[in-house]
Amino acid sequence: PTPAPTPAPTPAPPAPAGSVLFNGDLSSGNLSAWFMQQCAPDRTKVLRDPLGVDRNVMQMTVHNTDVSPCSPTENPRAQALSPNVIKENTESWFGYSILVPNNFPTTSGAGDDWVSLASIYGAPYNGAGPQTMYLNSSPGVNKFYFRRNGSYGYDTPWSMPLVRGRWVDFVIHSKMSRDPAVGYREQFVNSGSGWNQVQQNGQLRLKMKTLDGSNNGGANFAKVSLYYRKGIMSSASLYFASAKVGTSFAAVAPRSY
Repeated sequence: PTPAPTPAPTPAPPAPAGSVLFNGDLSSGNLSAWFMQQCAPDRTKVLRDPLGVDRNVMQMTVHNTDVSPCSPTENPRAQALSPNVIKENTESWFGYSILVPNNFPTTSGAGDDWVSLASIYGAPYNGAGPQTMYLNSSPGVNKFYFRRNGSYGYDTPWSMPLVRGRWVDFVIHSKMSRDPAVGYREQFVNSGSGWNQVQQNGQLRLKMKTLDGSNNGGANFAKVSLYYRKGIMSSASLYFASAKVGTSFAAVAPRSY
């Protein structure tokens, strides 16, 4: 039988102004709003937007040697964490922009060439969290994707082709709950053609546990990162911008376009 067509994404809805709970937009010119975890202080820099948008951005660089003991794991990483402002039984909106440069490495594709980009996470830090954004730049894959953790069999409810050389803006709307009937995740994307709310497993509002044994030890933080499986590339750089956590879409939505 002919498969059913994928439903078209819907426009992002209008939203009240809301308020900002964490502002990591780098308008201060430094990284002071963030808690940084990296192997050397010069791995992450604040620069003007390389594409000419009127804002400061974060350039994050990681080498394959950025591993334990200077990294928390055996895999290379640098990451920037917000304060713990995302609380159980509340809604949160997390907005951020990602620029994958044209020279970002193409990996071999010999394994699961994951690169972790952004997540909502917290104590007890027991493995991957329930909602993490990744990219994979191996030949024939080349995608952004949202993958859940072991609570959902590491499934991939959403993906899109990897975009290089221009900004992609994201907003994640979550209800933080251990109850899969209460917790949910919504995702909005703008890659230059306007905001759209995208389908995740065929749903605009994906009901799920957003707190589980990985991150249910207290309030969570928002995180942007360049964190990848050791050995897939010798080094890489990415850019992040306009990261905020707040109480509405309007409070946190990046304005790259």
